[in-house]
Amino acid sequence: MNSSENEGVVKRVSFTIVKSSISGEPDLPDYITYGLLCKDNKSGQELFVKDISVNMQLVEKMRQIFDKQQPALVHCFDVIEDFLASEY
Repeated sequence: MNSSENEGVVKRVSFTIVKSSISGEPDLPDYITYGLLCKDNKSGQELFVKDISVNMQLVEKMRQIFDKQQPALVHCFDVIEDFLASEY
């Protein structure tokens, strides 16, 4: 399927980047981190994986890959862990 054929196709799983502010310990500063909200569009089941990285571009790259590959929710933690291991 090319990209024009993909238009209008409902994805089985959707992935949304979620920005969070994390409070540091008393001697550490607060920081911004990014996670993924993974949603099974058929069942409505959601999985929120927070604090994946402080690097938004990295999480966006992950989101784009997941959007194409469509991993099932049950595999999301493992796929995220594998992705991060391959990047670092």
